[in-house]
Amino acid sequence: LVGSEMCKETDPVSTALYTDIPADDIEQQKAARWCVEQGLMSDYGATFGPDTKVTNARIIRAWNSLKKVPVTIN
Repeated sequence: LVGSEMCKETDPVSTALYTDIPADDIEQQKAARWCVEQGLMSDYGATFGPDTKVTNARIIRAWNSLKKVPVTIN
């Protein structure tokens, strides 16, 4: 999932859980929420849609948005 490595560095603001991602998979929950908060991906309210088909255009938009996210090197 896009952003999963970054979530180890930056937690999302929201702690709400998506109903279509296992509640005990905290890293995937955080990665999905972080991607939505950064504008990289969209959600569907209480669901994220991890099995939704992603178009090439969507991937390019996410990539371009990701380039604008500040990077912190520790």
